[in-house]
Amino acid sequence: MRRDQVRLPDGVVVDDYYVCVRPDIAIVVALQGDRLPLVRQYKHGIREITLELPAGMIQSGESPEDAGRRELREETGWVAPTLTCIGSFHDDSTRNTNRVYCLVSRDAYPAGAQQLDPHEAAGGLEVVEVPLQGLAELLATGTVRTQSSVAAAYRTLAWLAETTPESERPIAG
Repeated sequence: MRRDQVRLPDGVVVDDYYVCVRPDIAIVVALQGDRLPLVRQYKHGIREITLELPAGMIQSGESPEDAGRRELREETGWVAPTLTCIGSFHDDSTRNTNRVYCLVSRDAYPAGAQQLDPHEAAGGLEVVEVPLQGLAELLATGTVRTQSSVAAAYRTLAWLAETTPESERPIAG
C-alpha cells in the first residue's frame, strides 16, 4: 500500500489517498480447437469460489508472454506454444497500479498435471474445460464475473471475430 497526498484538477487536496501497488498480471485464453480451460478457485477477498481465466503475476524480469505460459502450465497443465498479446488494461485505475495483459493462444493443449503452489492447492483450484461457444453465456449469466476475466474474455471474443475467417468460425448453437 502507498499513502499519497493528491491534488485533484479542481485544486482539492486529499491527504490520505491509499493506492495498492501491485505487480502486473498476465491472463490467458488458451484455445484448443473450440475448447478452453477456466479455473475454479476460492478467492478470499470476496470469500467465494470463482470461475475465471488462468492468470497470475508477472515476475521481475519476465515478459507477459513468459508469465502467461508459466501460469497456464501451473494452473491448468496446459501448454501454449504461441501467445499473442491482444491488448492490456488497468485492473482498477482508481486504487491499483497494475496492468493486465490479455494473451491468446490458438494452439494450446493439455500436457500433464497442474503444478499448483501450496496456496492454489489449498484453495482447491480445479480446471474446468468449456466450449468456446459457451464462454459468452458464462459471461452473460455472471458465472464468470471477475473483472479481469470478463474484460479479457470479451476482448478475446471480439478479437477472434475480427481475425478468424468466416469459414473457420464455429457455427452458433
